[in-house]
Amino acid sequence: MRLIQCHIENFGGLHDTEVEFNSDFHLIREPNGWGKSTLAAFIRVMFFGFEGEGKRSTTENERKRFAPWQGGIYGGQITFETGGRTYTAARIFSDKKANDSFELRDAQTNLTSDDFSENLGEEIFRINGESFARTVFIGQNDCATYATDSINAKIGNITDNLNDLESYEKASAALQNTINKLSPRRKTGRLYKLNDQVTRLQTDVTQHATVEDSIRECMDLETKAKSRLDENRRQQKKLLALSGQAAKAQEQKTKREEYSRLCAACAQTEEAYQKAREKFPGEVLSEEELNSCIDACDEMSRAAEGMRNYALTPEERDQLQSLEQSDDTDKEAAQNQSSTAPGRWIALFVCGIALAAVGLGVFFGVGRAWGWIAVAVVGVILLVIGLVLWQRGGKKAAEETARLQRIERELAASRSERLEMLAEKQRDYRDCQTRYEQEQTYMKEQISRMGLTLNEAPKIQLQEIWRQRVALQSAEAALQDARQKKQEFESENAERDLTTAEDTGNLPSLEDLNGQLTQLTTEEDALRDQADIYDKQLTSLHEAYDAWIEAGERLEETKEERSRTKRQFDQARTALACLTTAKEAMTAKYMEPLMKSFSEYYRILTEVPGGPISTESGGDFAVERFRMDANTNLTVEEYGLQRETDLLSRGWQDLIGLCLRLALVDAMYSDERPFLLLDDPLVNLDEQKREGGRRLMRALAGRYQIIYFTCQEVREI
Repeated sequence: MRLIQCHIENFGGLHDTEVEFNSDFHLIREPNGWGKSTLAAFIRVMFFGFEGEGKRSTTENERKRFAPWQGGIYGGQITFETGGRTYTAARIFSDKKANDSFELRDAQTNLTSDDFSENLGEEIFRINGESFARTVFIGQNDCATYATDSINAKIGNITDNLNDLESYEKASAALQNTINKLSPRRKTGRLYKLNDQVTRLQTDVTQHATVEDSIRECMDLETKAKSRLDENRRQQKKLLALSGQAAKAQEQKTKREEYSRLCAACAQTEEAYQKAREKFPGEVLSEEELNSCIDACDEMSRAAEGMRNYALTPEERDQLQSLEQSDDTDKEAAQNQSSTAPGRWIALFVCGIALAAVGLGVFFGVGRAWGWIAVAVVGVILLVIGLVLWQRGGKKAAEETARLQRIERELAASRSERLEMLAEKQRDYRDCQTRYEQEQTYMKEQISRMGLTLNEAPKIQLQEIWRQRVALQSAEAALQDARQKKQEFESENAERDLTTAEDTGNLPSLEDLNGQLTQLTTEEDALRDQADIYDKQLTSLHEAYDAWIEAGERLEETKEERSRTKRQFDQARTALACLTTAKEAMTAKYMEPLMKSFSEYYRILTEVPGGPISTESGGDFAVERFRMDANTNLTVEEYGLQRETDLLSRGWQDLIGLCLRLALVDAMYSDERPFLLLDDPLVNLDEQKREGGRRLMRALAGRYQIIYFTCQEVREI
């Protein structure tokens, strides 16, 4: 069989990829990440389907792992030749196997073919997918192998024992499972459990032999206990009647004592209330009124604080009085100054006019005395002088007057501002004083309503009044509660019960009667418990008697079952031994050809000029030191013992595994040989053995079609 061509639509990272395969040796050398392992997986999946479909992890579930990265059709085609005919198989993968599509066509006629079903690999290679991965498909770092049931069956075709080998693993597993289930040494084994049951049943039968005597003894004890219990109950009935009478008398006594206590409580609370009420000779202010007094007290405190803040110092009072007086003086001086400035000029005018008028009047009226003319002249001269002075000094006087007036205004403004500040402070003081007096008057009125006098510490006095008021309220509430309880008690009980005591004669006290009843009750409980114990013991003894009878029957049945199970166990062990002997005898027939092929491939891989290197010099193992058992497991002789090859280095494990896989393929396919998928199995070999690997590949190329994947030129074959 050989591969001819494959086309990948989409598979993992591969897209629209087509490969034409050489007939003998096809090398695919591409860098890491190209998709070599993906291509190898595609070829395997096209024949055997996906692995790990039930896994949730993407790395373990190949259907999820190789889903197209870029989307599109998931699948492709592969063309191959087998049995002298060429076929093209196409698969389109979906979300699950049931939705996949498969088509097989004859490559020459392009007609659909039913020569093979969708189980293509199993029908062509005659092995399952696991066995394919252990032989024909050799992955990188996965050269180790073992002979599966399918591989043994395929090799068994040589000896015409296919059906026997295919069924061996199932039959062997079924027999071993039966042996484990029936084992007398495993705790879960049926024989182990049956032996334990026989031992326990034998013990039960021995222990319960005296159960009849125990039943009779227990019945006598139970009868005596029940008789004593009946007598105890009769005595309790008598004591209960006496207890009723004593309880009634005790109840009346208790009521009288309670009534006396309630009366005393009323008297005590009445006295406490009166003492609390004496604190208030007058009215008792309400909570709102007391809060108003507290607010007034707070307001008085704030007003007093204001009075202290706004009170004028002696210096400020003197300054205020001085400023008020200087304000009146300044007003008069201003008036005088305004009239004095032009006075001189007016006097000159008046004198001049008067002299001129007198002189002229006398001159013309009395007689023409020239002396009056002189007076008139003097008056005119004075008039002229006044006019001249007025003209020259009027402007300068006006300027000086303006300057003096400006200075005076500034001084007046400063004095006015200071005067206003002091006056405002005095007004604030008087306002605070007024508020203080108003609140004080209000508090005196309220305190006097309570028959008290306001003292010098009103805040503390109000706090004490508040506390006393709370105490009064509590005393009043306690008094009302005591009176209500007394009234309720009186309404619930007849007056005779509260005032008159009945004659109880020689009736025992209730305490004595209760003590006797308690003792009888305790004895009754003990007797009842004892009777119950005897009853339970009887029940248990009857059950033990039944169990004794049943145990004897079950003991015989269990012994018989143990005998049957022992025969089944011995038969299963005998059958497994015979099956194993037969299988080993059968597989021993192809151990020799397997070992021969293994030796051939091993020598090709390890040979050097002059023969293989001895292990003493640190070289290879001689092939004669390898041994194969009937299960195709290889060991190597080292230091006198056969060692598992798993203990060797990774390179040796890969080398041995590769040779064994090739030997298995040789044994499995003697007629039409399959292709080999090799994903760089020589990666872990040293340079000398890689050269042997190249020789091996060249030797295999004449027998098989080899598809070899690698990423480095040094590994090319």
